[in-house]
Amino acid sequence: MSDFYSIENEQHKTAVANSGQIVKVFKKDNKFKITKTNLPPVAGIINLTAVPSNFYYTINYDSESDPLRDDFQGSLPGFNPTLEIYDTDIISIKVNTNPAEGNLSRPMIFSTNTTYPYSGINVGTVKNNNATSGEILKWYPGVGNTGTYYYRWSETDINTIGGTITVVPTP
Repeated sequence: MSDFYSIENEQHKTAVANSGQIVKVFKKDNKFKITKTNLPPVAGIINLTAVPSNFYYTINYDSESDPLRDDFQGSLPGFNPTLEIYDTDIISIKVNTNPAEGNLSRPMIFSTNTTYPYSGINVGTVKNNNATSGEILKWYPGVGNTGTYYYRWSETDINTIGGTITVVPTP
């Protein structure tokens, strides 16, 4: 598909739509060029900060980081809040210490289960799972990887320290 094609050619639209490939489309002189890419579609990047306490995390959202997602605002309600994201979002959590608790640090893990020992997530792309203070934990679930997942303090069997991540299809 290295040539530029007229959009009126139904054969080319069908070939791309049914291929299952992620593509980039370029327009030139009212004609189109289609190239494959390995880049996944991303709905938004959600940047959060986790501040631990003895029995919970407080999660804060950096609203300046992603103007596409206005459904997250400032400090998320309650302790260990449930996070709802799209399967094409990237969730990024910076794990901080809590100076009010004597610089308390709680390593965080994204998990598929709620009981200790926690299993790391095995869907999508995860970076820095089991992040400690100052590190950033990232996860891109990937298209179709919907369901219920968890963020947890990775070093304890106290399963109340952490919350739920609900991954829904991108609208």
